[in-house]
Amino acid sequence: MVKVALVGVITALFTLWFKGQRPEYGVYLGLGASILLLLSILGQMSQILEFIKQLQDDIGIQTYYIKLLVKMIGITYLAEFASDVCKDCGCQTLSGQITIYGKFILLGLSLPVVQTLLSTIWKFLPEG
Repeated sequence: MVKVALVGVITALFTLWFKGQRPEYGVYLGLGASILLLLSILGQMSQILEFIKQLQDDIGIQTYYIKLLVKMIGITYLAEFASDVCKDCGCQTLSGQITIYGKFILLGLSLPVVQTLLSTIWKFLPEG
């Protein structure tokens, strides 16, 4: 976390320094640092996926639901990342559209889970 904080603070300081002379360099610096941090996160993702796999084996959750969960988490982070980059570039409208699109994708992915949950609840309800 210390490395991430240092990269963020140093990038922010350089961005401020470039802001008066060449504002576009600040955007490029921010984008580059964001990609660097994203790649760092992906490097640590293997530990999280291994934990999820172990949890799946221990509890006996179907592979479909684990894959769906990982996909939903990935979409959430990707939409947030793209939205923040657009905001940094001054494209607030585009940022908002990316966020809305990400939410609709998540809604679509979650419908089978909601259907299964409601079906399971329905089976436990008394008849009549």
